[in-house]
Amino acid sequence: MTKYYVWMAVGSFIFLSACHSTGPKKSDRELAIEKITSFEKKVFNDSTSSYSHEHALKVIGEYSKFVKDFPQDSLSPKYLYMSGQLSKSINMPADAIRKFQALITQYPDNRNASKALFLTGMIYETELKDTMMARQVYTDFIVKYPNDDLVDDAKFLIQNLSLTDEQLIKMFEEKNKQTVQK
Repeated sequence: MTKYYVWMAVGSFIFLSACHSTGPKKSDRELAIEKITSFEKKVFNDSTSSYSHEHALKVIGEYSKFVKDFPQDSLSPKYLYMSGQLSKSINMPADAIRKFQALITQYPDNRNASKALFLTGMIYETELKDTMMARQVYTDFIVKYPNDDLVDDAKFLIQNLSLTDEQLIKMFEEKNKQTVQK
């Protein structure tokens, strides 16, 4: 008889626990998005106009985890792009390139794929000082996205890759003088 009461108590506890639900359970996707949103709020400090490197790394990690766990989700390409942008902002150019390349490869038709390729060229040029790779990436960009708004910029950058900052400044000053004189 004692066993009966023990089983009755266990069954009642399980039943009451199940009935005491606080509402629908959030999905893994929803929980991941909430975590990302929470970290995103901590990345940029408005008062100092700077990024928190520690929080940026956490957000980048959460973006990567989301993309791995939910590759078909509509947010995955957005998170890859944002991850690349954030990596670039905290001076992690190689990581930014990897994120942008993943976006281009996994989501070639995404609206940010062309920007990711262009930004890859800029990273090679300005941060890694690899003008040969920058030229190649800009050329690939022009071929792959011939109607993109940034094609003229890519052509200009290719033409001027070998110029120093001083030479570029002088060139712009000359152009300004010619424009003013007209």
